[in-house]
Amino acid sequence: LTVSSGCATGPELSKKDLKAIEEEIETLASERYVEHWARTWRVGYRVLKALPKDELGNKVGIGALIDDNSERIAQAFEFSTEDGCVVIAVGEGGPAELAGLKPGDIIKTINGEEIKSRGDIEFKKGKPVQMVVEREGKEAAFTMTPEEIPHLRIRLKETDKVNAFAKWTGIEFTSGMLGFVENDDELAVIMGHEIAHI
Repeated sequence: LTVSSGCATGPELSKKDLKAIEEEIETLASERYVEHWARTWRVGYRVLKALPKDELGNKVGIGALIDDNSERIAQAFEFSTEDGCVVIAVGEGGPAELAGLKPGDIIKTINGEEIKSRGDIEFKKGKPVQMVVEREGKEAAFTMTPEEIPHLRIRLKETDKVNAFAKWTGIEFTSGMLGFVENDDELAVIMGHEIAHI
């Protein structure tokens, strides 16, 4: 009996090639994370809108997931900068979608006030919002009226473990759970279960 072992080898990669591969992997990981985060939020928005008002306390918003730009977000949306505040997702049928906001819009001003971070944003019930965004290098203006819906923080934890859980601060899903569920309806059922704990 003869046993042999070995591994296939290919051409050596230069440091430049390795760096390019690492950057591509990082970009793909960022895109996937932002995609999962947006999906979780969109399903959560749908579930929260279906709940009776005042069930969890209400919050005024425009039906958009907005966050400070970061290296990950900039990579996912292929921005050249990490400045500003970005629309990550818009909820189906919400004020943001009806007004025409899109994921990847960078918020410049709200009611004439410059927006540098998510902390600069506050919406008031029934008070119309005039928002100027940068989209593909051009400015666009939108007007919408915020809505009030039940509020609960919905988070995404980056891990391959398949899990979801409720905490006093809200509910959390793992990125592994998003790979496990077959569709958004299954994700919504799990959200409903976790909300019931709260």
